[in-house]
Amino acid sequence: MLDLRGRPHYASCFEGTINSSLIELRYLNYLNFSFNFFGRDVSKFIGSLTHLKYLNLSYSFNGENGIPFELGNLLHLQYLDLQGNWLGGEFPTQFLNLSRLVQLNLAANQLTGEIPDIFANISSLVYLDLGWNFFTGTFPHSLGNLLQLNYLDLSFSYSSSNLDWLSDLTSLKTLKLASVNLGTVINWQQKLSNLSHLQELDLSGCNLVSSKFPLLFNHSANLAILQLSDNYLTGSIPKSLLDICSLSVLDLPSNNMSGRFDDCVSTSTNCANKSLQHLVLRENQMIGSVPDLSQFSFLEELDLQGNSLSGPIPKSMFDICSLSVLNLGDNNLNGRLDDFIPTSTDCAHKSLQQLLGMNQITASAPNVSQFSFLQELDLQGNNLSGPIPKSLLNICSLRKLDLSSNILSGRLDDFVSTTPGCAKKSLQYLSLIGNQITGSVPHLSQFSSLKSLSLAENRLNGTLAKVQLLDLSFNNISGNIPKCLNNLSALANQTTSSPTISLYFYENHNGSSSDGINQYSASLM
Repeated sequence: MLDLRGRPHYASCFEGTINSSLIELRYLNYLNFSFNFFGRDVSKFIGSLTHLKYLNLSYSFNGENGIPFELGNLLHLQYLDLQGNWLGGEFPTQFLNLSRLVQLNLAANQLTGEIPDIFANISSLVYLDLGWNFFTGTFPHSLGNLLQLNYLDLSFSYSSSNLDWLSDLTSLKTLKLASVNLGTVINWQQKLSNLSHLQELDLSGCNLVSSKFPLLFNHSANLAILQLSDNYLTGSIPKSLLDICSLSVLDLPSNNMSGRFDDCVSTSTNCANKSLQHLVLRENQMIGSVPDLSQFSFLEELDLQGNSLSGPIPKSMFDICSLSVLNLGDNNLNGRLDDFIPTSTDCAHKSLQQLLGMNQITASAPNVSQFSFLQELDLQGNNLSGPIPKSLLNICSLRKLDLSSNILSGRLDDFVSTTPGCAKKSLQYLSLIGNQITGSVPHLSQFSSLKSLSLAENRLNGTLAKVQLLDLSFNNISGNIPKCLNNLSALANQTTSSPTISLYFYENHNGSSSDGINQYSASLM
């Protein structure tokens, strides 16, 4: 065994070429070089290790020239992962030799052409991921020979699909066909009905229409994850969905779903109440109110953004102790904010991480310091008034604060300068656009993580701040832009996440600009 894997989402641990002396490890049967970068020269080395049973080269080399044909020498190979290597060309016919493969992952490459009809030769496959490539033509019928398959991902293939073979894969637990056009496929839903062990189904962006929607769930006693986003589904949410006792994720955003949301979910007899963790219905046409959802005792995410819901937000929402993401933005909800923000006796304040966009909510900006794990607070586009609560800066985990497009008032320097809160070390994004805030822009050196500050359309005057994005448009700032802003170029050179610093001063009362700074805006390198 040789395991030199890197860490996902971090810089490569190793790069360059593979030392040819590793060829001497001729009895090696396990090799993991994932999340490194070895350029293009891997084929000569890998093809010599003919005893390999496990090979993981995901995210480790540039494969524009295609899959190395030498892989066909690895007759004992059972596990092969080449995901994310920009592999070009067609699906290799040398895979005919790999008759012992159990897992094959070629996802997130640039493979083209038809998927060859080779799966009768590798019928031992349990896991097959060919998603996120550029395949065309039709799916091969030999996929129906994979009787032991429990994971199949063909997402984002450009194949015109005949799915007659699908009903034979009765062991499937995960099926992902995202962005595969099913709109012209005949009787595909009947093929799905044979998959009685299915636990995860992703048919996002498949051109589904409402007439086929109810037929998906006759077979779904074990279904845990259902993703149907970006289709053309209409009508109400079938109540039969909430009779699936195993359902944990219901993902239906960007459809044309209508009907009353409270009618669909307010009954307490549906057994999904005890299993559902993620309910995502954003960007639909649902009406009605937000009912008491406290019976969904394991709900972690509720996203109803972009519907036509009305009425107040029930305070019982915060009796769901597991709730971490709440997004009710772009609806017609109303009421007073302080009527439903929980007190310290409610348990959701211990778990909520994102409390997102509201609607026509009134009252003053809330004291939410009891949400000790809150990372994002978005209350933009409401009718909140009064000063910004200083208690917001006592939330040590807060990274994003958006209170734009309200009628908040008070002095910005009072809010920032006189508050010792620990959020000054965590806050990265602060937007107060479109309020009635006065005073000067104070010294912000205590905000050590701040990357974006948007203060446009207020009544500010005075000095400027040290951040990557500074928007002071539509205020009453006057005088010259200070020469010290020329020093921001040094800050930009030290910033790895964003090398550009942008400054916006539109529609102020600036005088002549200092050297190198445009009178109204600048982008400094």
